[in-house]
Amino acid sequence: MTWTDLVPRAMAVAAVLAAGTAVAAWSRPVSVGLGPTGLWMDRASSLVVLLVTGVGATVASFARRALRGEPYRQRFFGLAALVTLASVVLATAATITLLTASWLAVSAGVVGLIGLTGTPEARSAARRARRILAVGDLALVAATVLVVAAWGDVSLQGPIALEGRGPLTLVGALIVVAAATRSAQVPAHGWLIGTVWAPTPVSALLHAGVVNAGGILVIRLWGLVGATALVTHLLLALGTATLVVGTLQARARSDVKGSLAASTVAQMGFMTLTVALGAHAAALLHLVAHGLFKASLFLGSGSGVSVARRARQHPRMVAQPARAWRAAAVAVPATMVVAPAALEARHGLLAGDALLAAVLAAAAVAVARPALHRTRSAGTRALVLVGAGGLGAAYLLGAHAVDEALASALPVPGTMAPGAAWLVAVAAAAGATAAVVRGVGGRRLGSVHASLYGALVLPRIAEGPGPAPRPPAPAGHLAATATATATAGPEPTRPVPVRSIDPSSPEPVGAQP
Repeated sequence: MTWTDLVPRAMAVAAVLAAGTAVAAWSRPVSVGLGPTGLWMDRASSLVVLLVTGVGATVASFARRALRGEPYRQRFFGLAALVTLASVVLATAATITLLTASWLAVSAGVVGLIGLTGTPEARSAARRARRILAVGDLALVAATVLVVAAWGDVSLQGPIALEGRGPLTLVGALIVVAAATRSAQVPAHGWLIGTVWAPTPVSALLHAGVVNAGGILVIRLWGLVGATALVTHLLLALGTATLVVGTLQARARSDVKGSLAASTVAQMGFMTLTVALGAHAAALLHLVAHGLFKASLFLGSGSGVSVARRARQHPRMVAQPARAWRAAAVAVPATMVVAPAALEARHGLLAGDALLAAVLAAAAVAVARPALHRTRSAGTRALVLVGAGGLGAAYLLGAHAVDEALASALPVPGTMAPGAAWLVAVAAAAGATAAVVRGVGGRRLGSVHASLYGALVLPRIAEGPGPAPRPPAPAGHLAATATATATAGPEPTRPVPVRSIDPSSPEPVGAQP
């Protein structure tokens, strides 16, 4: 029996066992001793384990068919099993030393997966990922050494309890560096963009599971990260910058996998914001939802080009709604989302809850407004508005329900979490992003704004060497070509062919050969 047969079955069995263990962990934490350390699964870690094993089993089943005939097929299943197992240990480690060891194992597996195909582009992307992830690995190892020297092998079975003073600020900053590199925060987001050169199953596994480890690390070690205001504000600044840059890059990318990778960067920035603002349950729920959603998008990216081509060939008729409907598309969904948040505010609303409510309101409006153009029926339009607002409100209420259910398993935000005043800076950054994107797209802003936009989203972020230089032509040939060009005029513009993407292809759509 080969890895191709063994790993998918083992992951499916692991997912079933994780589901059973998670059910038991909701009533009472499950502990497994491993000598001086061990594994600890409570309600919060059980959700992460379900996500990791579920996505791993799905990706393994997909790859068994998609990678048929590829020379690296066996190596993929071995590395995928390593990354999945190490991620489970990372989410359930009972001590900080075991957590750090599993973190290093995941990094080794990730680098191997990125360079799986062996192409020059993949090897270049793997080298860049190795360099960036090594910075975070060294930071976490240094933080672990300082923690063990000051407080011993800290237990992660519940809230971290420290006795005496120690280098908390330095330890917290090192943990933030480790989390920022793994979750692709600015300026370390380039390694995740480079994964577009990996096969589709690799992208699904990395974007749906591995990048979430940064948020999980901060939540599990919040007793060290959230102990000083400087570290939490650093975390907030990183999340804001990553959200802005990732959003701009996602809007600029024209290839399917590249836009998905950039959107993952933006999502990880939003996750970091919610963690820094103390909304740990909302961040955990977002990680699970984003992991499931992004895995499905990557596994279905092979049909993305066909769907886009059909949409261009058969566009829908646009029915311009009246001004009253356009106003209702903003007022109705936003009111339905903000109302539950206002009711919760009487019991004490955290800045993270306010940020989540604002994002959900904006998302509900963004869903409702385009839907008005697809129908002329007043009843259907009203149903769309109420449905978009209802979905946003349901997600917000679900986040509060998860917060209550995980209250005993998640750390207390504490007094060092940034307050609501920081939301002004976040809103200003989001508004500036929207203005730059809209202004450059509509050609209303000046060259300074256009230069800023180009500096953020247009640098060459796809890994790999450029096209091979052409050999120099003889001097006589150059003279003849110049004469012919001057006589015939400029050559007409030729259409650029659009290449489709196969689920097992290592190349992103639109990439240069």
